[in-house]
Amino acid sequence: MEHSSTDSQQDSPTQTFKRLIAALGEGDLDTVMSLYDPGATFLPEPGNPVTGKDAIRQAMEAFVESLQPKLGIESSHEFILGDVACVVAKWSGRGSGPEGSQVEMAGRSANVLAREPDGRWVVLLDNPWGTDLFDETDRS
Repeated sequence: MEHSSTDSQQDSPTQTFKRLIAALGEGDLDTVMSLYDPGATFLPEPGNPVTGKDAIRQAMEAFVESLQPKLGIESSHEFILGDVACVVAKWSGRGSGPEGSQVEMAGRSANVLAREPDGRWVVLLDNPWGTDLFDETDRS
């Protein structure tokens, strides 16, 4: 199993995820959606997964329209086993909420990607909440 915390490989799973975050911050949903597998699952909020590109695009559109977010990756690690990868990342961002109020957001994501036959990586599971899905009472 490969383990990397650097981003030197241009076509790495981490670079794919960073391209997705950059495109999302620019409101470029066509690029965002090109980085998802057709059957991918996204968790726009804990407990409410959406599956498939149409549902993911709808959730992303609502996110971009409501907050106009600027997002960034503070640190990340990737774990690759053959054609499957897990990218965990610490992210943060800002947006404009209702009536222009500033909204701060942050999390530690857990994402699963797959390598396509052409060598590109696509997102299978986009979980921006990572282990934050558990609250203290759920932990054993």
